Amino acid sequence: MSGRAVDPGSSASVVKDPRGALDLLQEMIGVQFEHLAQAAEHTAQKAEAKAAALSGTHPSVDMSIVLFGSWARNELTEGSDDD
Repeated sequence: MSGRAVDPGSSASVVKDPRGALDLLQEMIGVQFEHLAQAAEHTAQKAEAKAAALSGTHPSVDMSIVLFGSWARNELTEGSDDD
């Protein structure tokens, strides 16, 4: 096993984004987490749909959209709610 850190908080030069830690782990142990890849794809599709639905709106400049839970982790499933 490599001496590289997988934790994104411990080595920004190794992991440039949070999902990168999962990629490194899969590479290091030789196992693919297909269910997480499917959830990430599902999240991307749903995020595109939400963005399209909001594209015609004109929210206030002091308004933010913040994602939590499975949305924020890119692990959305059919059973996930909107946090």
